[in-house]
Amino acid sequence: MSRDAQPSSAVPPVPRRYHVWRRRLFLLAGSLLGLFLLVVFLLPMWASTERGRAFVLKQVNQNLAGTLDCTKWRLSWFRGIRIEGLRLTTPSGKCVLACRELTTEMTFGDYLWGTYSLGNTRVLEPRLDLDRNAEGRNDLAPIFAHTKSPLPWTSLRHSLSGLIQIDRGELILSAAGSAEPLHLQNISAEIPIASPQAHIHFAVYSAAAATPETLTAEGNLPPLETWPANPLALTQDLELHAGNLPLPALACWLGANPQWAQSIGPTLTTLAFISRPSGPVATAELVAYGATGSLEAKVLLEPRGNHLLLLIPERDYYARINGRMSPAAAAWLKYVNPLFSQTSPGAGTVTLTLANARLDLQDPRSAIASGQLFCDHLRLKPGGFLAAVLKLSATGSARLPGASPLPVFIPPLRWALAAEQISCPNFTLKLPRSGTLNFSGTSDLNGQLHLRLNLKLEDFGNPATGLNAGTLDIPISGTVDAPHLDLPG
Repeated sequence: MSRDAQPSSAVPPVPRRYHVWRRRLFLLAGSLLGLFLLVVFLLPMWASTERGRAFVLKQVNQNLAGTLDCTKWRLSWFRGIRIEGLRLTTPSGKCVLACRELTTEMTFGDYLWGTYSLGNTRVLEPRLDLDRNAEGRNDLAPIFAHTKSPLPWTSLRHSLSGLIQIDRGELILSAAGSAEPLHLQNISAEIPIASPQAHIHFAVYSAAAATPETLTAEGNLPPLETWPANPLALTQDLELHAGNLPLPALACWLGANPQWAQSIGPTLTTLAFISRPSGPVATAELVAYGATGSLEAKVLLEPRGNHLLLLIPERDYYARINGRMSPAAAAWLKYVNPLFSQTSPGAGTVTLTLANARLDLQDPRSAIASGQLFCDHLRLKPGGFLAAVLKLSATGSARLPGASPLPVFIPPLRWALAAEQISCPNFTLKLPRSGTLNFSGTSDLNGQLHLRLNLKLEDFGNPATGLNAGTLDIPISGTVDAPHLDLPG
């Protein structure tokens, strides 16, 4: 075969138009990529303009039952974020959160990718003003009622780091039932966060012009990665000192009766809480002093899953509250005996001690405890259950409604709480110019009474009934608010 007859293996030439289309395709892809990169590069600049900021805030506010606004902000891929004039208002127009300026070294890109490396972050003149209603809800609750948490907890727990500094902050907490708010000014704080795996040491200080050193707090928080499974466990390594705090406002925000101010005083002149971890538990000491009462406690705090146990072993640990008789104190003591609900406010003092206690803060009804009760110079208002008891006495007609409060003497007594019942085996109440009332039995935490009244008829004999010798044992049923004597016959 000749050379010219051999089959050819040469590649056929590519048409010129193929190269043209390929160049056009690469050019188009490069243009689109360049346009995309340009848009992405300019995105923070556009979002920092008035129109861009308004667009972003509009999207955010669609998910809030309130309004988030700011005067201006600066976003950048390469520099930190700066926000000025931040405000959060309720639907009624009340400003609950304001901040003059917030600067952070975290970039716009860090925020988009969920990497919360804050670097040096400064919060200048933040102001939080909250009201708590009678149902226990504050102003922030309705704003975020129909949206997810405003904080990305998952990302924060795994990436947050930096140094947070708060300068010249202000906190105002008002509550239903309290005329005076809890108002802290000139708050400064420093919170360094090395990593989500490291413990967080913090320091907070507040001083108002009229009451310097109102609040100082210092402590260690567990690593962010363990949050928020058990928020109460955050109190296990904490030192808090405060003074000149209005007790009604503080009580309302803690979910307690503001009328405790009538027992302890309108202002807590001294408040100190110190807790230190020791193995799986922490030892906590609390002292609170007012003009007319005090609260002192040394307890153990033990985290259990997503809740906390408060323990008072028999030795070296205690809880003791002392103060004037008040409606708040009577509301507790009526479960020991319903006659306490008829005590005159401000008349006499009471001291309640706890020992051998175990309180699950997630399930208070499972609590067990024991202790003593000391009463001094109490007076009982006439009428009600007291009138029913006094009718057994020949002198009862002089003690019926309309008379002045009756002074009584109650010797020290022991009480115990278990199985949702308060028991007091020997509650003795001595009446002037009359006899002694002896009570025994239990009261359920739901208010049901299972008591007995024992008295000597020679002390309480009523000639009209012909009963004037021996003893009488009378069951008491009903509730702590409506006790009933089950008289024989």
